[in-house]
This record gives sequence, structure tokens and C-alpha cells, in this order.
Amino acid sequence: MAVMVWNSERIFHDGTAYFNALEEDLARVQKSVDLETYIFEDDGLGRKMAKTLGELAERGVRVRVMVDGVGSPGFYGRFGDELTRKGIQVRIFNPSPLDLSLFSYKFFPGLSRLLQFFWSANRRNHRKVFVLDEKVVWTGGINISAKQVANYEAQVAWRDTGIRVEGREVAEFLKAFEAAWSHGWTPVPQKKTLNFYWQRYRSRRSPRTHRLVQFNFTRSLRRRTHMELVRNIQLARERIWITTAYFIPEKRIMRALRYAAKRGIDVRIIVPCKSDVIFTQWVGAAHYFKLLKAGVKIFEYLPCMIHAKTFVIDDWGMVGSTNLNHRSIFHDLEVNVLVTTEEGIRSLTNQFLIDQAQSRLIDLDDWKSRPLLVRIAGNLLMYLKYWF
Repeated sequence: MAVMVWNSERIFHDGTAYFNALEEDLARVQKSVDLETYIFEDDGLGRKMAKTLGELAERGVRVRVMVDGVGSPGFYGRFGDELTRKGIQVRIFNPSPLDLSLFSYKFFPGLSRLLQFFWSANRRNHRKVFVLDEKVVWTGGINISAKQVANYEAQVAWRDTGIRVEGREVAEFLKAFEAAWSHGWTPVPQKKTLNFYWQRYRSRRSPRTHRLVQFNFTRSLRRRTHMELVRNIQLARERIWITTAYFIPEKRIMRALRYAAKRGIDVRIIVPCKSDVIFTQWVGAAHYFKLLKAGVKIFEYLPCMIHAKTFVIDDWGMVGSTNLNHRSIFHDLEVNVLVTTEEGIRSLTNQFLIDQAQSRLIDLDDWKSRPLLVRIAGNLLMYLKYWF
């Protein structure tokens, strides 16, 4: 099978470089900007981005902005009037009924939308995507937040990874954006013909995937993305290097990682030492014991919050918004991008080694020395991991 590649591919390992280069691209936009992001903060970076988007709209560029109702609470109250007055189309994905800033706007959910929210409260749009002129995509794990840019933070900014790509598959980003924009993300059952079962069998037996973009906005895409990750881990020959901000693996991935380590594959996982969501760290640590016994090496990153979501499996690499947790796999809208060049794989590999050098290796003695109450809390919260 021929391996597809991006026409252009560039990886960024910190938010400062990412947004500086993005600003240069935005200055050259002629036709359109389609933006979806989980977090759009009302801070220095957020206000600067709102100003830039407003200036683009004023010179005739079509600008659409979609944020998540839980990830960006109060967004419309802070930015809505300013952006819409400049001609920008704004939508909130699954707005929260607790967002009081929406009460004064006619699109605040009525009873039917209120019921819909509670029915789908666990479905969030966790993607971070800029599509420029329908031909350039910026994506990865980087939100519009000053926490991710050193210029705006007195302390060290979060360590994160983003990617800029160009190519024919940019059309897939537009398709996914339109689906979320119209709330067309509701799973559509696939007709289970004989060909359906044959394709599912073949995908389980096929070699490593070379899809340039992985989306999960339908049930079939969600299952395919999940099983492709499991299959890629199972097919590893030398190494599996994972960086994830929230580590709560489901059973198939957990089993695949343990079996890979037992058969001699170099399995390493980097997670934050101090997370912005502390209880997810407790639940993640509850998985350490079985993984460490199997030979998996776990590193906790020390300098700051590490928010990157990257995979390097042999000579295969991926950057995206997907964490190794139940929420990303079963609930949230996510996107992952395949890294197709040797330079890109080398960049991910080098950055992993840099991050590892700034991390502490966890062993069984470290795990056993953790406070008993923390270990108990982690094991109890394991029963709620479907929601994390």
C-alpha cells in the first residue's frame, strides 16, 4: 500500500512558536478562517486572537468560531457581541445551562435543548483546529490560553505540541467542522451488510494504518480510531513512546501496552507530575502497578504541566488532541494527524527524549511509597473512569 504524505508538514513543541507562526499565516489569509477550540480564554492571548479575527472579518474574510460550552464557559458573554458586530459567526458546541452569560441571548437553550444537554453532557468538542483558506490546517493539543504561551505567563508555559499541514485531506477537516457546526455529530448507525463485516475483519488484520487524519464524530469512526490505535500498539516491533496529559487507559489499550512490554518492546509513557486536574492523576496512577510489573517505563514530567498528545510507534508518529483516557476515546470529538516525514518523526523522537530527561522515572517502590489515601482514592475513582 502506498503511503500518503502531506504536501507540507511542520511540528511545534511549544505554544509561543506555534502562535507566532500562526499569526504570520493569519496575516496572509484571503478567503476564510474556520476555528474550533475547546478553550478560548479571556486573557492576553484570547483577546489578541479575538482582535486578529475581528480585523480579518472587517477586511472581508469569512470567519467562523466554534467553542465548547464547558471548555469555554461565558465565552459569548465576553466575546460574543464584539465578534458578531464585526461579522464573525459564533457558535457554542453543546452550551451549558449553567452558563449565565447566555440568558440574555435568544439562542439560550429552551426546554428541549436543556434536556438534550443533560442527555449528551458528556459529549464535548475537544478539538483545536484552525482551517485557513480551506487549504492550511493548524491543530494539535494547544488551546487559545495564555497558559500555553510564555509571553503571557510569569511562570513556565505548558509544554504542548501542535502541527501545521497542507494537503488534499484538509477537506476532511472542513467536513468534520461542518458536522460539529450543525450539531451533526450524532452517531449515524452503519448498515451492517456482508461487506461491513468483511471490512471490519480486514481492518483488524491489516498492517499499521496510514490514514493522514483520524476523526471520531460518528460511532463507526470512533470505533475505527480506537481499534487502529490498539492495532498499531500490537504491531509495534521496537518502540512505543507516548506523551499524554491525562492517562486513564481503557482495557484494550491497557492490555496491548502490557503485552507489548512483555514481548520486549520499549514502551515508555510520559505524563504530568502535577496535573491541572488532580483526580485524573490519581486514577492514572492506579494503573501504574500492572504496567510497571509488565515492564512499561512511566515518567512524570517535572518542569510544568505537559499537555502534549503524541505517539511514536517504530517509524510511525501522530500528533493530535486525543489523550489516553476514556473521555477522548468514548466521548469527546477529537482529531489526530499522522506525521509523514522522517524529519517529523525525528522531531517527535528528539522532543520525547528532551521531555524524558526532565522527568522522573517511576518504579514499583515509588508507586508503593505514595500516600495510602491517594492510592485508595485512585482505585475508588477507577469506577468512574468512564467519565474522565
